[in-house]
Amino acid sequence: MTNNYITSQGQLLANYVYSILRQWVALRMFVLKQFLNGTKLNIATYCVIDGRRAIVYKRGLATTDSAYLDYLAQFANEFDITLQEDRRVHDVHVAHDRRRCPLMIPLFFLIVTNNIVSAANDRVNDNEDNGRQTQEQNITQLLNWVRFKMSQLEFEVGPELPVVQRLPKSKMYQLAFGDNVPRISSHTSANIYGLYNYENKTIYMLDSIDINTIKGKAILLHELVHFLQYQNGHDHRVECKNRLEYLAYYLEAEYLKEHGKKVGFSRNHLRSVVQCQS
Repeated sequence: MTNNYITSQGQLLANYVYSILRQWVALRMFVLKQFLNGTKLNIATYCVIDGRRAIVYKRGLATTDSAYLDYLAQFANEFDITLQEDRRVHDVHVAHDRRRCPLMIPLFFLIVTNNIVSAANDRVNDNEDNGRQTQEQNITQLLNWVRFKMSQLEFEVGPELPVVQRLPKSKMYQLAFGDNVPRISSHTSANIYGLYNYENKTIYMLDSIDINTIKGKAILLHELVHFLQYQNGHDHRVECKNRLEYLAYYLEAEYLKEHGKKVGFSRNHLRSVVQCQS
């Protein structure tokens, strides 16, 4: 039973990584093919739009080369890539472009991170700002840890980091269950330590958790994995949202073990939370 469980969970992670790598390789082979065939002039740019890989083609391509546009559509559909016509006005400088070049993301992320740390260091005499500085540093360090561990997934981070709010247990249960709070919520083992709301990019943490400890950082890391998954469109590549939990729990466990701490959840718990509801 245990061996079969480990095998199934390992296969789940392998499939998850494979789908991301398959898209990455396909897009780069596509770029090379366009260059060799001399059809690259039909492409405006290759970008990430709203967390998803995208091909932006030249305006008016449907009129000038409809057959090539059909080919683009088939390729984009096969590899779950966004296809969009170039809508920019070329003679007007665009100050804020939502598209981001993948090659520029690592440099941009480092610049933003350095700005956050520098700004926080200027406010060391204010207790509230010191707490914010520590929180931002924890988030940045944990994001870098996740991106290093899962470098094959090419997690991309924009300039906006998630908001972290601390809430009491009652509020956490309200967020999780609404008006249908289960009876076991009064039991300590039923605590909800963290939640992520992808709509407002906010992480909610139980206020009794100290996020400066290894355990607290591991819980924050779990929710940051969800932040990265939604930022990079991974929620569109799984059978159901519960499947996203596997990677979050896996990395939470890896972080705890790397720091010599006991993993606080069982295999049975993990197996139950990643199941899709029928």
